[in-house]
Amino acid sequence: MIQVTDAERAALCAKSGSRRVKFRFDQVLQSGAVSGTVDATGSISMDISNQIMRTARFTIYNPGTLNWLSDMIKPYMLVSTGELEYPISKQLTWSMIDQSTSTWAENDAANRTWDAIDAIRFYEGVPTPRWAEFPLGLFVLSTPTRNGEAWEVEAYDRTVVLKEDCLTENLYIPAGESYLDAIEAVLIAGGITSIDIRDPSSATMPVGREFEVGASRLDVANALLQEITYNNLYADGRIVLSKYVEPSGAQIGWTYKADELSVIYRETSSTLDSYEVPNVIVAICSNPDMAQELRSIYTNDNPGSPLSTVNRGRQIVRVDTLDSVASQADLDAYVQRQAFEAGQIYEEIEFTTLLMPTHEYSDILMIQHPEISGVYQETGWSMDLENGEMTHNCRRLVTL
Repeated sequence: MIQVTDAERAALCAKSGSRRVKFRFDQVLQSGAVSGTVDATGSISMDISNQIMRTARFTIYNPGTLNWLSDMIKPYMLVSTGELEYPISKQLTWSMIDQSTSTWAENDAANRTWDAIDAIRFYEGVPTPRWAEFPLGLFVLSTPTRNGEAWEVEAYDRTVVLKEDCLTENLYIPAGESYLDAIEAVLIAGGITSIDIRDPSSATMPVGREFEVGASRLDVANALLQEITYNNLYADGRIVLSKYVEPSGAQIGWTYKADELSVIYRETSSTLDSYEVPNVIVAICSNPDMAQELRSIYTNDNPGSPLSTVNRGRQIVRVDTLDSVASQADLDAYVQRQAFEAGQIYEEIEFTTLLMPTHEYSDILMIQHPEISGVYQETGWSMDLENGEMTHNCRRLVTL
C-alpha cells in the first residue's frame, strides 16, 4: 500500500465534499527517460494469481512520436490536495527575525519556541494548486489496433520482458551462490536493471541448479524465489523482490468505512468456497546432488476445525515436489505457507469504490460496510480511468 500524507488522504476521501482528479500518461523511452506525454485514457488491473500481474488497456489519441515497439507508458493519477504551492519559498533568517515587528519578549510571552520560529517560511509569487501524483505502473505496449482516430492497445507490466526472454543456452548456478544474487543476475540478463529488493536474504544454493534452454527468465526467477519462501516477481514500475509474510490484521494498510467520508459503493457480492481443501500437505525435495531427501508434513488434526482429519474422518492429501530448497527451515516455511492458505475457507468478495491509487500487491484492508465487515486480503483490482470507478477483489481468510 502506497503511504500518503494526511492532506492526500483527506483529498482521496473527499473530506472537503468533493475531489478533483486528472491523469497524465508519460511516454517513456527504453532508456527510462521521459520523452513527453500522450493523450490517452483506459483501464488498469492487478491480479496476483497471474504470472504477469499488472495489465492495462489504453485508448491513445494522436500517438505522435510514440514508438509502439520500444516505448512504454507510465500513467499517473493526480489528486488536488486543496493546498497551494508558491514559486518562491524563503526560510526565515536572523536578519528577518531582527526586523520583525515582534520583540523577543513578545515571542516569549506567546510561547513561540525556537523550533516554531525556525519553521516559519515566507512565500512569494502567484500560487498554484498542489496535485499529489500517484504512479499507476509502467507498461510495455503490445500491437495496437486503430479504431477511427484512436488506437487501442493492450499493455503489460515489465515482467512481460522476462516472460518473453527465454534461455538460449542452459543456465547453471553453482552451489554456494547467493539466491538473491543469482535472481538479480537473471533479471539483469533479461534487460531489467530497476530492481527493488525489499527483503535481504543470506540464503545460498545448497546444490548446483541447472535450467534448460527455453525456460523463461520469469519462470527461472520465480522458481528460485519459491525456494526461499519469497513472493513471485511483481512490478510497480520496478521489479519487486519481497519475502512472503503470512497475512494478518496487523498489516492493515487502508480502512474502507461506510461513513460520511465513504468512497465505497453500496453494492457488494461474496462467495464461500471450501471444495476439496486438503487437510494433509506433504512437501518433498529430492535431489541427487543433496546429501539427503528433505521432507515436511503438515496435518490438520484440530478437533475444532471442520476440515480436519478428525471431523472429516479421512485424509485429503496434497503432495508438492520441489526441485531444490535452501534448507529444511525453508521447506518447513513453505509447508507452513501452503497449510495456512489451504487450511482456510476463502470468502471472496467484490466491492467498488472511487479510484484509489494507493493499492499495490496483496494489500490488507479493513472493511466496515453494512453487508461485509472484517479484515481482507486484496487479490486483485481494476481501475476504470474513464468512469472513475475501481473494483476490488478480496478474500477473508476464515480459519477452519
